[in-house]
Amino acid sequence: MSNILYLKQSLDIMPDAKGKIKGVAYTGAVIKRHGWIENLVIDISTLSIAKKKTPLFRDHNPAQIVGMTSVSVDKAVSFEGQISQKTMHGKEVMELAEEGFEWEVSMGIFDGQMEE
Repeated sequence: MSNILYLKQSLDIMPDAKGKIKGVAYTGAVIKRHGWIENLVIDISTLSIAKKKTPLFRDHNPAQIVGMTSVSVDKAVSFEGQISQKTMHGKEVMELAEEGFEWEVSMGIFDGQMEE
């Protein structure tokens, strides 16, 4: 059985830093009422990252490339990356961020084992 979880966090884009992004996607804390799951905890010690560089997609759509990020797992799941200045979606994300639009980033976890 394939399980997919998406975790959403606010994303702070610094337009003055030419689209650099950095943040924490998951802290290790209990997530209350995540869909049908009452209390969700992800075992970070068993979490692995599929790629060294992870693409940033708009709306999880691989045809809508926004940029690239590196993800690390230690006591939390953190990311650091760059919004593209070359793609249509990267440019739009930056333009809207400059106007004060508050973006969110979500992390997908695929094929993990779930248990109550």
